[in-house]
Amino acid sequence: MKLISMTDFVLMQNENLKTAPEAYDQYLQFVNYANFLKQPLTLGMFVPCDENGNVLGEPTFDNYMQPKEMLKQDEVYQKAKEKVLFKEFDTKGGLAVSKAICTTYKTIEELTHKKVPLVDLKLTESAIKQIEL
Repeated sequence: MKLISMTDFVLMQNENLKTAPEAYDQYLQFVNYANFLKQPLTLGMFVPCDENGNVLGEPTFDNYMQPKEMLKQDEVYQKAKEKVLFKEFDTKGGLAVSKAICTTYKTIEELTHKKVPLVDLKLTESAIKQIEL
């Protein structure tokens, strides 16, 4: 699913309401999407970050590491990766672009209004699940 403005989303859902009897479920989708858009932007929405907002690289393991330590590092990385809301920022230039976006825009909603140049924002499965679409 592509990131769209709240207005476009409501209008799209309005068309669905004309043929769907479960209007309350549709209403909840509006509310979930609105809450999603109001979130303040963080770097962790674009690339995996720890709890302090530090970017995490994919874990690398050597022969001297204990299995528990390797498992812990992988678990921390996977949890951070699940919190990423936008696809395709894990490339080399993606970190710079995501940092620039976070300093320029305050909320996810601002991204829909100001059309970030050269970036086609797409939602991850985690984001879609958060919105409950």
